[in-house]
Amino acid sequence: MELITLIVWILAGAAAYKMAESRGRNEWGWAVGTVLLSPIVGLLLLLILGDTKEMKVIKAKELKDLIS
Repeated sequence: MELITLIVWILAGAAAYKMAESRGRNEWGWAVGTVLLSPIVGLLLLLILGDTKEMKVIKAKELKDLIS
């Protein structure tokens, strides 16, 4: 049972890494913070905070290029 918990905890850290990367946030900081504190809290915070302003601009430009 402990092994399953450890695997889930590590997978949550990996998910936080990818979510932070796609949202323009510090990947390693969010991954480590999620593993050390709580996977649920870390992932929920990333969902609530969303993209950074810089990442929103980048995504808007990419979308504009796709449409054009």
